[in-house]
Parts: sequence; structure tokens; C-alpha cells
Amino acid sequence: MRDLTKKDLSILIGNSLDHFDTTLYTLLAPHLAPLFFPNTDKTVQLIMAYSVLATSIFTRPLGAIIFGTVARRAPDLGLYYSLIGLAITTTMIGFLADYNTIGWLAPASLIIIRLVQGIFAEGEHVIARLYILEGKSDAKALQTSYIRPLSKLIYQDPNYINQQLN
Repeated sequence: MRDLTKKDLSILIGNSLDHFDTTLYTLLAPHLAPLFFPNTDKTVQLIMAYSVLATSIFTRPLGAIIFGTVARRAPDLGLYYSLIGLAITTTMIGFLADYNTIGWLAPASLIIIRLVQGIFAEGEHVIARLYILEGKSDAKALQTSYIRPLSKLIYQDPNYINQQLN
């Protein structure tokens, strides 16, 4: 952990926030389901709410293409746009009106925002991988390549970091 650069730690924090967003949506899905899909059975509501989370599977390849191209020319700019895009789409989800207020536009808006969010999330992932390996020897690159997956493990097992440091 001592050999991590400021950029490596920034990537860890940014990636952790992305995983936090996914974790937060997963935990809140049972509460969001009746707000966005009220005219169905409770089980179907929950399935539909979690299906919205899975929509990013379709947009992540597009995000990799777009931000991979941007990262070749201006990685700092690409990372900036991807993180700003993630922040904006996450905030937009927080301000969405429910089904009772705007009808079918509520679930449609949720799906569209999650699709766009998937593009920005993959942009952050692509550029984070490039930054982690940038300018490091093969030994250092191998040593620091755990940073990105580590940010996901923080939410799965908070004691993982302590185990790795000891």
C-alpha cells in the first residue's frame, strides 16, 4: 500500500463511488419498485427494479468504445467527463418523479438514465485500467493491478483490506 501514488488512490476512490452507487441502488430497489412499477405484483415490481440495474450490460461496451477512443488522445479529459457524467446521472435518479406523478415516463426515465450511466461507468473503468498501468514497470504494474477490483471488495467484505495489510 505504501507504493500507491496519488493517482492510484484517486482511482480507488472514484471506482469505490461507482460501486457504492450500484450497491445503493441494489439495496433501495425494494423501496423504489412500488414507486416506479406500481400496477404489478410485488414480485414483478422487484424483478423490474433489478432489471433496470442490468440494463448497463448493453451500454457498457458502447462506453468502452467511446471512452477508450477518448482516453487514447486525452485520458485526463475522458476521466473528467466520465466522472462528471456519473455524478450527473446519479443525481438525476435521486430527483426522478414517481409513477403517480408522471406516469409511464417515470420508469422510462429511470431506464434511460441507467443506460446513460452505464456508458459513463464503463468510461471510468476503462480509463482507470489505463492509469493504473501507466508509467509503471511490469513488477509495479502487477503489484498495483489489484486496485480496481479492491474497490469492489470494500463493499463485499470491509475486513478484506485489513486482512491484506496484515
